[in-house]
Amino acid sequence: MLKHPSLRLGVSTKTDDRVHAMDDCKALPLSQLMLQLVPELYPVHILTDEGGILKEDIVIPQPPRLALNSGSIDRNGAFLLDTGTYLYLWVGSAISPTFCSQVFNRPDFSSLEDGLCDLPELENEMIKIDTSDCCREDSRNRHVFIQYMIEDKTESSMSYYEFLQHIQKQQKS
Repeated sequence: MLKHPSLRLGVSTKTDDRVHAMDDCKALPLSQLMLQLVPELYPVHILTDEGGILKEDIVIPQPPRLALNSGSIDRNGAFLLDTGTYLYLWVGSAISPTFCSQVFNRPDFSSLEDGLCDLPELENEMIKIDTSDCCREDSRNRHVFIQYMIEDKTESSMSYYEFLQHIQKQQKS
């Protein structure tokens, strides 16, 4: 929670972004606020029918949820990050040309555009996604995606593992 823009210290968070994040903490429904604090990361390059949901004779693949650290993402994949109000699609530089052609209608990684991309619209009226962003691995804006890897260590905070060790030490003393 200390890595959320409303509370983080020592990071160059703009005042407007901090105030917006604080306002979200007060106004968002709990389900969306929880996604902002602890987003969900899914690999979308290896979707299979195993564990899928059957709806109207169609199997909808359900990818596994990944840990929010840099070790979970690799250059051979594509990963969807759901933050409640934004969807980010991170595409690794070694993604297969087959995936690029099937999903983006582009021949390969080098032909993908960085920035906003069209993702399918949801039928659920209760969920409002403001925008979707396609982040290439070599993008200048990849920090927007990486900032949600809350289990990683930053310059002003411990990693999740270090935090758990710290709590354990505090309980012993």
